[in-house]
Parts: sequence; structure tokens; C-alpha cells
Amino acid sequence: QHCQLRYRLGQFVLYDLGSRGGTFVNDMRVTESALRSGDVISLAGVRLVYVMEDTMPRSERGGDTQVNVNRDDRSGQS
Repeated sequence: QHCQLRYRLGQFVLYDLGSRGGTFVNDMRVTESALRSGDVISLAGVRLVYVMEDTMPRSERGGDTQVNVNRDDRSGQS
């Protein structure tokens, strides 16, 4: 286990689980970080971009929360 993403107090928070290589948000090593749309998460040599789109009122979303995590392909690697 490397890290965990939790929904807490209306926002997603990323927690490092004591990983050897560390968890980074926007190139800063973190143990806990409240995420904002556009943050770049780096772990185990993989870069992910956190994107949160809030286009629908919460009352219309139902009980599910969707989190889209896309690989940052700016490095040119697949």
C-alpha cells in the first residue's frame, strides 16, 4: 500500500501510508494533502493529475461520488 484517497469534510484528501519512496503533490513530499483540481500526484515513479469537476448540484448527483484520475502524459511515455 502506498497511499489512500479519502473524502473528508467536503474535499478529497490524499494520505501517504508510510511508503518508502514517498508521496508527492506538486513536487512536494506530503504525508497528508487536501487535493485541488489540477494537482499533480507523484508516487512510485507515476505522475497523476487530479481533476475535480463540479458541474452538477450535489442534490442531483445521488449518493455516488466519481473521481477521475488521468495519467499525466506530458513525459511522452505511454
